[in-house]
Amino acid sequence: MNTNNYMSALILGIASAIFTFAFASMGFFLYYLLLIAVIGVFSYKVGPQKAFVLSISYFLTLALISPLESAIMNFIFIAMFGNIIGFTLKTGYLDYCILKSSIFVTIAFFLLHMSMRDYYGVNLIGDLISQITTNVKSMTLVSGINFSELAYSIRTSIFGIIYISSVFTTVIVLFIMKMMDKLLKVNMRIQFSRLCFKKFNIFSVIGILGITYIGSYIFKMPFYEIVRNILLAMSTLLYLQGMSFISFYILGKYKSTFFTAIVTAISLVIPFITLAVTTVGMIDVSRNFRRIG
Repeated sequence: MNTNNYMSALILGIASAIFTFAFASMGFFLYYLLLIAVIGVFSYKVGPQKAFVLSISYFLTLALISPLESAIMNFIFIAMFGNIIGFTLKTGYLDYCILKSSIFVTIAFFLLHMSMRDYYGVNLIGDLISQITTNVKSMTLVSGINFSELAYSIRTSIFGIIYISSVFTTVIVLFIMKMMDKLLKVNMRIQFSRLCFKKFNIFSVIGILGITYIGSYIFKMPFYEIVRNILLAMSTLLYLQGMSFISFYILGKYKSTFFTAIVTAISLVIPFITLAVTTVGMIDVSRNFRRIG
């Protein structure tokens, strides 16, 4: 093995770990997204062997300068996450990339939760629920929503919420990678207007069911709450399909992403528009109006 060919991966892994440690106390979430995108682009361009060197150097450097549990979490949710996005994107199927990357992050989160709970006494899911309920508590004062009911809904829908977060994080990272591609000319095939979950097959459903089962095992939830979480996960993918369909026709008519951005922003804040976009996605999955694939 020519070590010179792997020096860039080694240096990038060490540098990424140092920056992760430096920004950890600042809570600079955008930095983590940028770092995942950088690793994703690197993995896409150089392949699995150099990406493996980057991941190992990243983890070992972090393990030396930060607590082990922090190094493990960053290794999984930054280095491994970025690598999986890069590897799956290499297939040329954006739907495959989003499905596999989001399922990996969600399952990894649950498995890490159980490990941290058993060995360190840290309740990751409990902390996440507390953080979410604290953030939305002020909303209940303005809207008049019963806070206890909202807190119960958050607790019983946490699996779906985690999966939704994983999906949208993957999409944001892909969007950053697309912007980076314009500068670096890596020629990555990231076309959100042609996103179509044609590979949303039985294996993808099994993955989502597996996520929900792990979550239900942790909280011993009843069946109807399990179904709610599955519907949350499915509706998120259908929403993305619907936005992709709308973007396809807006770009075809106006040749601009401006109107797509407006529709996206509106659909995220108005429930009726969200439902309409999700319905469009549901129809497009079965009919494939754009003739993709």
